[in-house]
Amino acid sequence: MQILLSRNQCTGMFSSAFQKSYDVMLLASVGVLLACCTTSPLSAQSPQELAAAEEQAFREAVVLAAPCVVRIETVGGLELSGEVSAGRGPTSGVIVGADGWILSSSFNFSNRPVSIVVTLEDGRKFAARQIAQDQSRLLTLLKIEAVELPVAQPAPLDQVRVGQWGIALGRTFDVATPNVSVGIVSALGRIWGKALQTDAKISPVNYGGALIDLEGRVLGVLAPLAPDGGDETAGVEWYDSGIGFAIPLADVLPKLDQLKEGKDLFPGLMGVNFRGERGPTEQLVIERVRYRSPAEEAGLKTGDRVTKFNGLSVERYSELRQQLGNKYAGESISLEVVRETKPLTVSMTLIDKLPAYEAGFLGILPKRASPEEVAVRFVYPDSPAAQAGLQAGDVIQTADGQPLKTPADLASVLSHQLPGETFSLTWKRGEQTQTAEITAASLPNTVPESLVSEVFPENAAKPPEGIATGRLTATVPGYERELVAYVPTDYSPDMPCGLIIALATGTDPLDAQTLKAWQVHCDQRNLILVGLSPENRTWQPNDSEYVHNALLWAKQTYSVDPRRVALLAKESSALMAWLLAFRSKENFPAVIVLEGAIPPKAPEGDPNHRQQFYVGWSKADPKGADHREAIEAYKSAKLPITVKEFESLPEIGPGSEEMSEAARWLDSLDRI
Repeated sequence: MQILLSRNQCTGMFSSAFQKSYDVMLLASVGVLLACCTTSPLSAQSPQELAAAEEQAFREAVVLAAPCVVRIETVGGLELSGEVSAGRGPTSGVIVGADGWILSSSFNFSNRPVSIVVTLEDGRKFAARQIAQDQSRLLTLLKIEAVELPVAQPAPLDQVRVGQWGIALGRTFDVATPNVSVGIVSALGRIWGKALQTDAKISPVNYGGALIDLEGRVLGVLAPLAPDGGDETAGVEWYDSGIGFAIPLADVLPKLDQLKEGKDLFPGLMGVNFRGERGPTEQLVIERVRYRSPAEEAGLKTGDRVTKFNGLSVERYSELRQQLGNKYAGESISLEVVRETKPLTVSMTLIDKLPAYEAGFLGILPKRASPEEVAVRFVYPDSPAAQAGLQAGDVIQTADGQPLKTPADLASVLSHQLPGETFSLTWKRGEQTQTAEITAASLPNTVPESLVSEVFPENAAKPPEGIATGRLTATVPGYERELVAYVPTDYSPDMPCGLIIALATGTDPLDAQTLKAWQVHCDQRNLILVGLSPENRTWQPNDSEYVHNALLWAKQTYSVDPRRVALLAKESSALMAWLLAFRSKENFPAVIVLEGAIPPKAPEGDPNHRQQFYVGWSKADPKGADHREAIEAYKSAKLPITVKEFESLPEIGPGSEEMSEAARWLDSLDRI
């Protein structure tokens, strides 16, 4: 372990105004350590002497790096960012320019503060301006009007090793003294190549601070991050857990001039989706090339198999994403692909935003009791299917020339058709075969006025012995809190149920009013209702694991249709529902929010994981105007969102038209 620092290693860390005093301090501390090491070799030192030398090394590293770590306070702004309290206390930043440039975690400004105050180590305070954001690594660049500031020295990435010491610095509790947490660098290239991982305690008090090595060099800027991406609050639920991340300073500095010009940095996007990209696929075969994307302009096609990224061999989706993860929009890449048996090399320039994805709509609901064929259960009035003459009972055989075996096959064809594009459709009615040219439409935001429930087959199996129906209580393995559920009394494992996960607003997982309102619809529409309550009265991000495990419990216990899983939330539980849905699209394809906040930033549509939304509020809701404004972002993103303004939301009961409509909406989530 290297614990001594040379004079040259400090050069450039601090401005001339600070250099002299630190030279004196450094020479004195080096003398102490040299005396320790020369009089007592490491092999002969006692555990107490080793511990003391180790502690001294930590102290010296902190002293060297501390001047470039500042305190940041925000004033005003939102009370919550997502489901996380915002603007409640000071956080940290790292000086990266002697003339007042400071990097910090974007988490610290997720509450959109009215003003920002930066305090230096010497106690001086400055008003700060947000200049630009690194949207890929979730960092924000600030500017204060100051000169001759001490500047962080980056640690060269080729010298960083797993297992070396990593010291996390923040400046929140006492301006004169940084808060310190010691750990190791536990992994490199995490979060798809963007971050170092450390087991030092990382939390909101040091987000934006520095992770340093024993030479006082900055390994990275501390930030909450999550593997599946997300907004500024992604990964904050891991605070103080031994799983922390730092964005390597050496990676950010080359882009600093661009940030100083006020230009945001964005993740680079190609515009392709791969077959089985969520699983351990052995080959990177392109499933879809997005419309007007760099991949389309480069000539990539469905079925191409990617073999190399920028000359490096890649076999799995995770390997490709690791290489692509740290690329910014505007950077150029090359791909080597195999088309049939012919190798090709293509180049493209990554972009920051793809055109909003919108799948084509035929206008049918398939029969769930006929999973081995595409039998029509319901035809939407005025839809392309209705205009072509399809009727309930018809069996669709081919679409766009492709033979169909299951409803999923038809859904896949439509997911490749843009609204306005034409494709062929063949179906049988009895012994007669019919064909038509269909022009795909946009997915409607309305709910069918009438939708008859699907009838179970006469030979549908009964529930296995020990599988409860009706109202029941259960516990999720690993958790003590109890959930309350309602399962249709005529439940059959042969007919997969839709699933509603209701997030309670208090400690009662499923209050009597909610159960009464939904029970009749659960029986009528074959829906399972599961009520969950938070651990500490209000939902927090660290409750997300509990919700996911409750979903797993329901799927393992009952037959659940993954296309019809919906989160149900109202009022204060709404933000948790959005958080879960945005971060886990594959698990939560639908969200119902009543009288609750609607995030103004809509997610991007995912061709592989379609999501649908149903939101409602009473006309007396004072935030109605905010809700209507937020809805426009979802419409612009081409996301299917059904909106209802109720006369009086609290009076909705099981027999009301409003509840019946929401139940019909849930019953139609598998529409094609």
